[in-house]
Amino acid sequence: MSTTPVASAAPVAFTTGAIRPARCLREGWALIRDSYGLFLAITFVGLLIGGFGPMGVLMGPCLCGIYFTLLKRMAGEEPRFEMLFKGFDWFVPSLVVTLIQIGVTLVLLIPVGVVVVGGTLGMAALADQNGGDPPAWFFVLLVAALAVLLLIALSVACLFVFSYQLLVDRNLDPVESLKTSARATWANLGGVAGLLLLNSLLAIAGLLCCIVGVYLVMPVVLAAQLVAYRAVFPQVAEPA
Repeated sequence: MSTTPVASAAPVAFTTGAIRPARCLREGWALIRDSYGLFLAITFVGLLIGGFGPMGVLMGPCLCGIYFTLLKRMAGEEPRFEMLFKGFDWFVPSLVVTLIQIGVTLVLLIPVGVVVVGGTLGMAALADQNGGDPPAWFFVLLVAALAVLLLIALSVACLFVFSYQLLVDRNLDPVESLKTSARATWANLGGVAGLLLLNSLLAIAGLLCCIVGVYLVMPVVLAAQLVAYRAVFPQVAEPA
């Protein structure tokens, strides 16, 4: 089957109010439980390869390969390790999606970052000139600014959480997959935010377990995100 991206003649339909974060985690675990070792290997190798390329040029195809394997599993097919590399069929579309996400994030982050850095340097120079420490309120503002930076990054990730799945499952072009993901996320904002929060807590717990534990939970995290995707975008045909 061809994996050439196609432009959708009409907006892709999606459901609202379908995401239950805890349920997505349970169903994600149920999806991979019988083949957990295989999905652990697929996820580990995929993230390892994805981390090698600059600016995420390899992360997109690897995520597409992981989601492709999960979609096949969800469709009742037997997953195989080599399915991971099927994601490179979407190399260019996934690269475009990744670069757009990075670009949007930077456009939003740079102004806040400039204010934070400029304010920090200015306050440090003023404190040095006056021979004293910066006032306490400055540190409060600095923490608030850093929180805004984190919120911006998480918001972009939240809006585009379904973009790679849409490339693989619906064969959309990169821009349409991002737009569709943003529309669907906005319509299911509470559920998506709750799921990402649970996944983040799970990843943090994995990091606290000698750091390598994060790799142990990543298959469940990605499977839960695919379950949420399928709840929002019901299957209309076989995965590409």
